[in-house]
Amino acid sequence: MSPDSQSRSVFSHDFALLGGLAALKLGLHLYFCNYYGYQRDELYFIACGEHLDWGYVDIGPLVPWLGRLMRELLGESLFAIRLPSAIAGATTVFLVGWLARYLGGGRWAQALAALSVIIAPVWLQSGNILALPSFEPLFWTSCACLIAVIFKTGNTRLWLAVGAAAGVGLVNKPSMVFFGFGLVVGLLLTRQRKHLLDKWLWLGGALALIIILPNLVWQARHDWPTWEFVYGMNRDLMSRIPRALFVVGQVFYQHPFNVLLWLAGLAWFLLAKNAEPYHAFGWLFLTVFLLLLVAKSKIYYLAPAFPMLLAAGAVAIQDVLERRALHWPKAAIPAVLLLGGLLTVPVALPVLSIDRVDNYVRAATFGALDNIYEVTGTWHDQFGWENQAATVAQVFERLTPEEQADCLIIVSNFGQAGAIDMFGPAYGLPRATCVHQNYFFWGPGPGSGQIAVAYGIGADFLGLLYEEVETAGRITCEQTVRYENNLPVYLCRGPKISLHDAWKEFRIIAFSNTGIPFQTAARLMQSLAAYQ
Repeated sequence: MSPDSQSRSVFSHDFALLGGLAALKLGLHLYFCNYYGYQRDELYFIACGEHLDWGYVDIGPLVPWLGRLMRELLGESLFAIRLPSAIAGATTVFLVGWLARYLGGGRWAQALAALSVIIAPVWLQSGNILALPSFEPLFWTSCACLIAVIFKTGNTRLWLAVGAAAGVGLVNKPSMVFFGFGLVVGLLLTRQRKHLLDKWLWLGGALALIIILPNLVWQARHDWPTWEFVYGMNRDLMSRIPRALFVVGQVFYQHPFNVLLWLAGLAWFLLAKNAEPYHAFGWLFLTVFLLLLVAKSKIYYLAPAFPMLLAAGAVAIQDVLERRALHWPKAAIPAVLLLGGLLTVPVALPVLSIDRVDNYVRAATFGALDNIYEVTGTWHDQFGWENQAATVAQVFERLTPEEQADCLIIVSNFGQAGAIDMFGPAYGLPRATCVHQNYFFWGPGPGSGQIAVAYGIGADFLGLLYEEVETAGRITCEQTVRYENNLPVYLCRGPKISLHDAWKEFRIIAFSNTGIPFQTAARLMQSLAAYQ
């Protein structure tokens, strides 16, 4: 066999291995995608997809676009809207294995890197629902792969491809800016700083800007709502997250058995002589880590930075084993990762009933968690939504046809609104009236508001809007998250204000995912008083 044909054979075998592992990842998600129901965010994304736009308050437009595309192509189903996330996860597995290969890893290192991605709870969970984090590692890893080729070959024209991938990543989520900032720091601190003077890097940056420009125009036209959202979240939520929890959370989100792998990858990028062309990746990770740590970020915001470390870690471990002629760890290490993945899969995939998942977590943590929903909340958030619409419909059906034609369905958050919009039409319900996130920009709905059915909102607040507020039903679902269970359904008559006239006043509470501060609520009440 000639050297060229032998090289092609090795190449094809490597790709077959990585393709098989990617197919395993894809198969897991396709098999388990229908086990529970629609998740809160998915209902919101579907609603956003019904209002196609270049931007949304709290999300990039890519996921709503994909959700709408899948529904148009494949119809209304969990399989349809979750297929893009499953494909993105499988592609990431392939790319991480490819990156390990490009960094010098043999077939064992490639398989180890891919396997480490498959077992990580953060990506098993996000890959099983339509969500922004489902796509982040794909874009970060794609950029890392392209940059690795640039560093090794000097083909700087590939900065255009990096810019394209980063631009689409920005359309998915603004967090792609963290990657770009970390990359600039990494270039400055290494010999790769020469690329900062290369015209192709700047053209790639310009391409990314062009791709995200329509979103920036949307933001400007709507007075920068995403900034309002991020500022409020930092003030009311993330500022309370202990920095130690952020650090410890990385261990569990990536899987405890992956810790040595990604630490080895970070050390390899920073210190290994044969990794000298790639030192910028180590500084990129450290920059993003420190930036998010100082900002008291949510734990999962760092997740897309890990795939490149897992690829490098597999290469580093392979180098150590081969230098010391150690063979048994090559069987033991993947076996341990597989065992670890099996131990955490009930938390990361819906392989059990929701009650058994709770019991599993309690047993695994020896009852240490006071609030089990901290771990299983994503799964509980896939229950009870159609039940909400059905219960509201029971109240709605008591109204006369004239009252129904003029009725508003008022809810407190985008999950409830998405449930009404998704399941309500089958019961003859109008679309939801809600001020939360992008629902604010869609207005209060066609009804005049002379009569309303409301839930998720306190009777005291409704009493400021309506003369008569009576309890007409109750939403119960033991499997859902606690704050969506045991909700009174109110029938409201005699409006004190016109929601249509006063709608713009609700902006001060619209872009929050946390409780409304007292001062903000007081300002809203003062504003609404002028309409009474």
